[in-house]
Order: sequence, then C-alpha cells, then structure tokens
Amino acid sequence: MTLEDLCRALLPPAVMELSGSDGNRGVPRVPPSLQLADLNQDGLISHSEYVFFITLLSIRPRDLFIAFRMFDLDQNGTLDARELQTVLRVLNMKNPCMLSLLETEDLDLSDEKLPEIAGEVELDTLMAFFRASDGKVTYRSFMEVFAQVHRSVHEIEFELWDHEHNGYMTPFQFGLSIASRAPPSDIDEYVGRAQILRDMEGRITPEENHEFLIALDSLEKIVSAINLYTLDKPNRFNKGSFARAFTAVTGFTIPSIMVDVIFVMLDRDGDGVLDFDELVTALRRHKLSTRTEQTTTW
Repeated sequence: MTLEDLCRALLPPAVMELSGSDGNRGVPRVPPSLQLADLNQDGLISHSEYVFFITLLSIRPRDLFIAFRMFDLDQNGTLDARELQTVLRVLNMKNPCMLSLLETEDLDLSDEKLPEIAGEVELDTLMAFFRASDGKVTYRSFMEVFAQVHRSVHEIEFELWDHEHNGYMTPFQFGLSIASRAPPSDIDEYVGRAQILRDMEGRITPEENHEFLIALDSLEKIVSAINLYTLDKPNRFNKGSFARAFTAVTGFTIPSIMVDVIFVMLDRDGDGVLDFDELVTALRRHKLSTRTEQTTTW
C-alpha cells in the first residue's frame, strides 16, 4: 500500500466518486502528518503501520483523556514507552473492527500473533511518532499528534471537494460530502437532493468543515441539548434549535449556510423540521470512526 492508497482508504469510498476524483485525478497531496504513517520510511505502508494509523483515527477524544490519566501510573502528566504502548493496546482492543478481526482470525488477547495483527510497532518508533522527550510523552504532545492526524484527513477530503482550489466548499459540495456518508443504497437519493443546492450562494471554509467534523463526536449530546430546549416536542427541532444546541455543546458557532444545507439534505419529508432518526442516522456516518471500516480490507 502506498501513502496515496492510505489517504484513499481513510475517506468514505463515495468521496472519490462524488468529488470527481475516481478517474485520473487522485489525492491532491499527502500531508506531512500522514507521511508519518510510513513509520520505517520505506515508501510503503505495511499492515502493522496501517492498523496502527487506523487505530489513531478510531479513538474518540474523550477516551484519549481518560486513557492517558488511567495509565499515567505515577500521575506526573507523562507516559513512558511501556505505558504508551499499553494505552494504545487497550484503546485498540475497544475498536469494533479490531474485535471483529480477532473473531475472524479466531484469536484471543494472549495469542502471540496479536501484536502483528493489532498493528503494534517498535517502542522507539512509537516514542518518536508521539514526539517523546527524555523518554516521556507529555499529555500535550499526545493530544497534538491525534489532533494533527484528524486535521490532515479533513484537509485531504476538503481539497478533493475544492478541486478548483478556491479555498472554500460551495453549498452543493458540502451537500455532496453529506451524501457520501449515506448507506450505499441511499446515496443516489441524497445526491439527487443535493441538486437543489447547485444555485445556493455561500462558502464553507476549511476550518469550518474541520470544526464541523470534529463536533460530530458530540452528536448524541447535541440531540440531548435540543430535547432540553424543545421539551414540548422531544426529538424534533428546527434550524434555530439545532444551531443553538450545536454551539452550546461543541463551542463551535455553526454557520447558517451549513445549517441550511444540513436541513436540505436530511429533512427527508420536507416539513422544515428534523427528528432524531433523520439527524443521527445520516450524520453518524460523518463520524471519524467510520473510517475504521477499512481496517479489515487492507
């Protein structure tokens, strides 16, 4: 697997097709943080390197904080090599795709083949990847590496949609990005709905798209906040209550143009109101963890 193959694998499969990148035009560039996935610098991504990197993308931010605190045994705000390896091993074993792989291979946690299958890498390489200093990885560098990896994946996708290098996504392109996460059987329906957006004016910046994708890790909390705000009609909300709850939970003031596009794409009955099923079913596929679906098909 090449670095460009890795970049493709990290994106929902439909992105390449809907952005027009499945022909001669491929991934525009490989960001430096994703080049680090080639841990041994041989120009190719091995199975262990691939699984290791997919694991990084599958871990939720709130799990990172808890895991770091739990395995920082001396509570000094750092992890040594063994502690760091243990953290990643535990988090990897919570990955649904890894659990599925263990079941397929008929392995258990004591199997000697587990480190290879789970994508474990040499301790020195691991420490270098997480920018260790004096044999220790700080919480700050630990979180910065994860954040940089996620941002790089978002940058790749944004550049695929913004193939004319305008520096922004149009409402139509943002709508297609939502369509690309739909179940395969529903993609045509969502693409058809996106046609409504062709003449809509507005721009979505790279930072806005990145903040939106990161915020979706809090999707259930957003819906809970909406329910508090609309007690008279639980699980049903309009644009105003959606935007208010989105900002209250995530701290990201979602632009009105993004809200407009979301409602065009997800309000399937066209009544101007979303319900829980409409929102969660569609947007849950936007979450970063969906990229781990590629883990078992390396």
